[in-house]
Amino acid sequence: MPTLHANGVDLFYELSGDGRDPLVLVHGSWVDHTTFDAVRPVLDHGFRLLTYDRRGHGRSERPPGPRTIEEDVADLAALLEGLDLHPVHVAGSSRGGSVAVHLAARRPDLVRSLISHEAPLTQLAARPDPELDRALAAMGEVTERVLAGDARGAARTFVDAVALGPGGWDRLAPAVQESLVANAASWPSEYFDAAATGVDAPRLAEFDPPVLLTCGANSPRFFQQISERLAALLPNAELRVLPGTGHVPHLTHPALYAGTLVQFCLERSVPSS
Repeated sequence: MPTLHANGVDLFYELSGDGRDPLVLVHGSWVDHTTFDAVRPVLDHGFRLLTYDRRGHGRSERPPGPRTIEEDVADLAALLEGLDLHPVHVAGSSRGGSVAVHLAARRPDLVRSLISHEAPLTQLAARPDPELDRALAAMGEVTERVLAGDARGAARTFVDAVALGPGGWDRLAPAVQESLVANAASWPSEYFDAAATGVDAPRLAEFDPPVLLTCGANSPRFFQQISERLAALLPNAELRVLPGTGHVPHLTHPALYAGTLVQFCLERSVPSS
């Protein structure tokens, strides 16, 4: 089992692909690196692909105590340096998108291009927003369920009320459902991590590499509003709305999502030196 001791924790990772250019995929809350399995066959043909389990998820170490966005960023930086895999295309989804954005702000030397799908940077959202308020209330309920020991109920509520909408849980493959349940214990730390919902605007204003921000056409409107405000902070960003998709296009529309990444990296990214 490939692991690397990075930033004080053992991180599980997988390297694959026959391409020269490195691409790392950063998963969101509740899941692990296997959430990208459906896009791997396409991306393996064009990149040196790195997927990994963030601390507290999957097969990576689960140290006691709260976990923060700062640790996630430091973990990823240490992993990239330990594998000598940088500068790298960094693509993150949901909380993974937040990690990617924070990495670009703090360690731009490691980032060749940035791709983020619906990072929940809610401090950038316009308020009041009833739809966002309902989502935040649902997240609070989910947190209470996790802390009460109801991991399965919490996972179902998160999927149906936040991630995919009503009925989303029942549409998920059983293996995906079990992954969500297994990673439920990591959620409260992420919910209470206020720093993860904001950005370092001055540093992002200095980030010159190409940036792609994607949103699902069927996602709550506030995700696009957040991405629009994030795009305004970045000097070299574009925003694309992915038709027919929601919060997890790598699961629901893998061909579209993988093709979007490939197209962006080929057309906009600076060649490696």
